[in-house]
Amino acid sequence: MQSIVYCLWKERNSRIFAGSSVSVAGVVTQVDRLLRDRLVSNPSQSLSSTHYSLLQVYFSLNHPP
Repeated sequence: MQSIVYCLWKERNSRIFAGSSVSVAGVVTQVDRLLRDRLVSNPSQSLSSTHYSLLQVYFSLNHPP
């Protein structure tokens, strides 16, 4: 949620103060990139009996096979 608010606020400020804008797809891409970068920087954590990284969990929830 915090990443979404951050990217929307950044886009709002860009539109007001710089006169430039990004498409909805561009904002979604920025949020996705921000989340991936944050999850890559976290060490692996255990979930139940199997070890998954948070990035693997993110991919399984957002990018089904």
